[in-house]
Amino acid sequence: MIDLGNFEACVCQRSGQPSESCADRLVLQEKGKKITLKPRSGESAKLLILDGCVLKDNSPKCDGVFFYEKRNTSYIILVELKGGDIDHAFEQIKYTREQRTEYTSLKNHFRQNRSGSIIESAFVISNHRIDRVTHQKLEKAHGLRLKAILHSEATTPLQDLRTWL
Repeated sequence: MIDLGNFEACVCQRSGQPSESCADRLVLQEKGKKITLKPRSGESAKLLILDGCVLKDNSPKCDGVFFYEKRNTSYIILVELKGGDIDHAFEQIKYTREQRTEYTSLKNHFRQNRSGSIIESAFVISNHRIDRVTHQKLEKAHGLRLKAILHSEATTPLQDLRTWL
């Protein structure tokens, strides 16, 4: 069972609750872009809305974070849903990881009472495609490694982050 303490009020419950960014309990959406994480039997996951729920100011922030457990491995997965400005998505992820005290508190709370490894990763979900060279240049410029930049539009099938972990 994943317990996010004081942040539980920002966990997606169903479509539109607690935020329009929740398409469902484990589906993050924004302007036609969507992503999910589908746990299998014996696994657990939660989706927490950062932008507009945990973090309500104008400073950079990611849209959401998935917390996922399978066997002896736990995952903290930052997600930024973005149109074409992928460079800005890198900035938002980096700022969230390095400057947001709320994110640090979330990570620390999640790490409590967990044995096994905890893997932290990040994804950008965009309706814009970039080539591998540009992706690598952005990672180098920002000092940030992404797990992947995934393509999503209103007409494309919903991708499952679990396949990338």
